Amino acid sequence: MSISRIFNHSTFANSTLMGLAALIGGFSIAFFTLDNQGAVYITQDSIATGPDSVMGLATLVVTLFSLLCSFICFMGDYVNYRGWSPVPRASMLRQGLIIAARYGLTVFVVMISFGVLWQRFFEALQVSALFGAGFIAILSGMAGFYIALSLKGEYRNYVYRSITPRPAQLHALASCKPIYR
Repeated sequence: MSISRIFNHSTFANSTLMGLAALIGGFSIAFFTLDNQGAVYITQDSIATGPDSVMGLATLVVTLFSLLCSFICFMGDYVNYRGWSPVPRASMLRQGLIIAARYGLTVFVVMISFGVLWQRFFEALQVSALFGAGFIAILSGMAGFYIALSLKGEYRNYVYRSITPRPAQLHALASCKPIYR
């Protein structure tokens, strides 16, 4: 049985693979950043401490992976339609960057809010570096999964909004099925 038959490239399978990629990437970045420290605080007095605390590093890593995942998923839909689009490529690239910025900013705000609430209710909790890396990996995997799942149909919605409604173009786009390799 081939891998393409196991993962039939449904939306859920693509989201799971994107979440796993973000989980592995988040763990590797966090592990090598926190490796030289014995014990790490989850939050300190300020969320803006950077990579000195788990939530400071998680904010950076999860925001980075949300930017990458949203841009890759949006452009992946463009490639799945064999590059056929009634809008120019420069417009698609600009829209992909706008969507990446929108999802990146949303995840950044959620991570800052989560860190502030953690500091408010649990205060400064010290954990091992390996646990901190696992915590960051879980957060980045959940963000990658959510973003890949929520971007379903974003390409088609963008094309519908950006073209002049001509029945022939809309019919051609509606009948065009994505080609998964």
